[in-house]
Amino acid sequence: MLFSVLQTGATYMHMQYVWRLHSVGELYDGILMGGVTKEQEETVKADPGIEVVGITEFMLGSLAGKNISIIYEDENYREKMHQPGVIKQEGRYPETSDEVMVTKTLLEKRKSENLTIGDTLLLSYQKKDGTQVEKPMKITGIIDDYEETANCFVTKEVFEQAGYSQADYGCGILYYQYRFWFAADRIENRLKEELNLERKQNIQTTWDCDKVRGILLGMIGIIMLTCLSAYLLIYNIMYLSIEDNIRYYGLLRAVGMTESQIHRLLWQKQIILSGIGILVGIVLGFLTSYLVIPGTIRVLGLRSEKMVVTIKPEFLVLTIAIMAVTVYLASRKPVRVAERISVMEALGYQTSKVVYTRKKKRTGKNIIYRLAWQQLGRMKKKTILVILSLSTSLTVFLCVITLAGSQSKRTAELQYMDADMELTNKSMVSDTSDWKQPFDDAFCDKLLKIDGVKEIHKINYSTIVVPWEPDFSDQWMRDFYDQWMYIKYDDIREEYQQNPEDFMALVVGIDEKTFHYINQQNETAIDEKSFLAGESCLLCQQYMGYTNADVKNKKISFYFPGQETKKYSTSVAGLQKDDSPYRGPSEVSLSVAGIQEDDSPYL
Repeated sequence: MLFSVLQTGATYMHMQYVWRLHSVGELYDGILMGGVTKEQEETVKADPGIEVVGITEFMLGSLAGKNISIIYEDENYREKMHQPGVIKQEGRYPETSDEVMVTKTLLEKRKSENLTIGDTLLLSYQKKDGTQVEKPMKITGIIDDYEETANCFVTKEVFEQAGYSQADYGCGILYYQYRFWFAADRIENRLKEELNLERKQNIQTTWDCDKVRGILLGMIGIIMLTCLSAYLLIYNIMYLSIEDNIRYYGLLRAVGMTESQIHRLLWQKQIILSGIGILVGIVLGFLTSYLVIPGTIRVLGLRSEKMVVTIKPEFLVLTIAIMAVTVYLASRKPVRVAERISVMEALGYQTSKVVYTRKKKRTGKNIIYRLAWQQLGRMKKKTILVILSLSTSLTVFLCVITLAGSQSKRTAELQYMDADMELTNKSMVSDTSDWKQPFDDAFCDKLLKIDGVKEIHKINYSTIVVPWEPDFSDQWMRDFYDQWMYIKYDDIREEYQQNPEDFMALVVGIDEKTFHYINQQNETAIDEKSFLAGESCLLCQQYMGYTNADVKNKKISFYFPGQETKKYSTSVAGLQKDDSPYRGPSEVSLSVAGIQEDDSPYL
């Protein structure tokens, strides 16, 4: 059991490592966005809890009229964070300002698969002063990575020539890896205090850094319960064995064996038996790790075809050491009882204290149950130990099942709503001419007629126009631009007042059941009746630090594109969490009932 728990934990952590590489394409624990000064970089490097610090710089470019990302990576980031996510690399990283390394995805998406190392491509980008540059670049390398984005990599000199630096907002990004990940919270708090972050700067950590500590503590708890269960089991077996053979040990004392000789005899016996038990347990642990665990993963709905069971020799040594200590502690008292028994004590030894009571005449058919109950009462100490052993074993079993079940696909991805499948409209791209709406009423009726489909819930999205108002919309846009945009809000304020259609927002319509799940996860529940009637809405705070008190009862007016005469008005009931799985790419969440009269085919 202990070996299987250790192996399961190692396999889980390995799969998390693989998942990060496949989903993100890079290995880092935290990220500082919004530009990074040299002083901030040195502060992070000097932190005792940080092991590796990497810097990247980013700017937007174009190739054949299509947008691409132009990136500079320093040596630390390239070799220790990005390289593990590279599947295949041909050539080398650029060394001069006229060289470039590209991703395989970039060549495929820009219809340039025929380009290879040594060829030249025409790269376009904008300098910091607004000057447009077209520069021929020689391809020195091609990489295929898990990130699968249209990126090209250049030297730092290219950014210097364009006038950008790592301190510029939207350009410099700092990545770091922990030396002591279990102290992540303290490290993050220390960095936030020492870095003097500006409003546009923010620190984000990967989800596994926040949760791996809890998982590790859970695994340690299971290991401790396993050791306790083993201790109680060995103690009970040893004690019963000593009691059954107590007269035999008294006879050995009678024929001349000393206390130390009996001590040595019992420990030799225990070492042999425990050695055989540990060996058999490890063999069963290997079989469990290779056969039972992958099978359990499949039953729970996880993908196991690429799961690699990690067998580590250090776990073998750790298991033997822990069980040896457990056997020693559990055997001490029973051995002490046997070695200190005298001949006369052995002859009169009783397994339990006899309690004489007045005899009562009993009738009935439950004599077996009554005798069993009396036996439990006669040996209270052993009864407590046996019940504690069984309880501990059951607790370990439930912990393992709960831990495994919590990682299943439907639990991890749909933890706020009991859904089994999600259908997404992939036609909703930036070019509105390509928009299609397959999820009409006829399609939904077909879904409901499928045998086994219990219910469906639609989440509807649409672009909206929020006209300028001197109160809330003006303040919201100012804070949004201060937080996320390169330019100042005052530079575009007049344009927003005159042409609000150029500043689109998004609205999402949800049904009653979805609202209930969202309302459960919010810190403050909002009124259901007013929300379902369309009188109030939830607002996504966009990581701007708003509180419910800042936005509650603020009025928002909006209309759908091309329908300026048909305006809607709603009040903000509260904020929706930025990490909500039902937030979507929206800023305003409304009831479907509140906007169902709209003619937009994409809602």
